[in-house]
Amino acid sequence: MYYSQPIPKLVFPNVKEANTLESNEPLVDFYQMSKGNDRIYHAKPMYYQMGVHGACSKCYLRKTAAEKLFLAASLLPDGFKLKIYDAWRPALVQQTLYDQYYSIQKRLPQNAHKTEEELRNITTKFISYPSKNPLFPFVHSTGGAVDLTIVNELGEELDMGTGFDDFSDKANTSHYEDSVLATELTMEKNTSHLIRNHRRLLYHIMSEAGFTNLPSEWWHYDYGDLFWGYYKEKPSIYQGIFEITQVN
Repeated sequence: MYYSQPIPKLVFPNVKEANTLESNEPLVDFYQMSKGNDRIYHAKPMYYQMGVHGACSKCYLRKTAAEKLFLAASLLPDGFKLKIYDAWRPALVQQTLYDQYYSIQKRLPQNAHKTEEELRNITTKFISYPSKNPLFPFVHSTGGAVDLTIVNELGEELDMGTGFDDFSDKANTSHYEDSVLATELTMEKNTSHLIRNHRRLLYHIMSEAGFTNLPSEWWHYDYGDLFWGYYKEKPSIYQGIFEITQVN
């Protein structure tokens, strides 16, 4: 069913002002909650594995977002699991990621004559500005944004066409829906169709569970935050949480 439904082409969320009705839901330890759930693959968050200063070793989400993620996992075919790359993210980590990507863009020859504003616009297509305004925060601070993929029963990631944090055009969620792929060689076409179906599976189970997707990143989904509110045309329900000392 999920493989036959194309991924729609969406515009990048243009959130210009905050509209939040905070639910005051707690952050919860998703992996602690998912013990014994055979549809969740447990792995340390990617930025922690990469040694990014300040990165969290646990996977935190708001309570309802966590419950929605369990629902999405239950929709997977037998033998597949959800693997989380990243969820709640401290402000320090967001600042580090933003600065790194901005610096990369600034050094590229094709960006030599771009203004600072233009460089920041390029940067924020993939790394949100590390705003510490709780009413207008970067979405990973809310506990509603999650980066993830699907793995098989051996823990091997399905081929999604790019890896996590690949900021090329191929990372666009609907990239492999493009009709231009029909002109590819047979082997490349078959591979592209496989990738397309993997992305369709992830997109549709997450959408059915209540998440929205960031169209520039096949791995990024939102519930309750500003991006989710933009696509659902309703107020967000999660404000930013920039540091934690203890989560029950």
